[in-house]
Amino acid sequence: QFQRQTEFLPRAVYRRLRKPERHLADGDLAVDETSRLERRISGHAAGGTMAYRLACELPGRFDKIAVSGTLMFGFHVGVCQPSAPVSIAVLLGALDDTAPVEGRESQVSGDESLRMYSLDETLAFWAERNGCDPEAIQAEAGLTQYSSCSDDTTVTGYVLEGVGHNWPR
Repeated sequence: QFQRQTEFLPRAVYRRLRKPERHLADGDLAVDETSRLERRISGHAAGGTMAYRLACELPGRFDKIAVSGTLMFGFHVGVCQPSAPVSIAVLLGALDDTAPVEGRESQVSGDESLRMYSLDETLAFWAERNGCDPEAIQAEAGLTQYSSCSDDTTVTGYVLEGVGHNWPR
């Protein structure tokens, strides 16, 4: 079942899930271009923030992105181009207080660009961008998916119980 649920993840993330000693550190960004047909990007924390930004600002450059330890910020929305759907997987630890599942208000009064979206808002943003059915499916505990997306893309969120801001070991 683990293989079935992760088959859409970039190889860079899948390798790290299968070999926890090779985890993404805070701010890591991995680009996997092993296939000429698929270009994938993954990142943890600040690296995940960059992965969102690259997917937004370079539409069509990446087919799939996987992000852990961060959610979208308000500034991502302003730069996100509405073309070229991209599959996305967002992984969060249920105990992560740096990137909480419910998001976080901006630390700067009145600056919405620094508000961290919730997991639901992040997934809904990508689902709309990818032309998915607007109703999320709670496939199982901790797993949220959107279906019927353009170009066979997927939008998936995982909440990993017992995990904080780091990868599970």
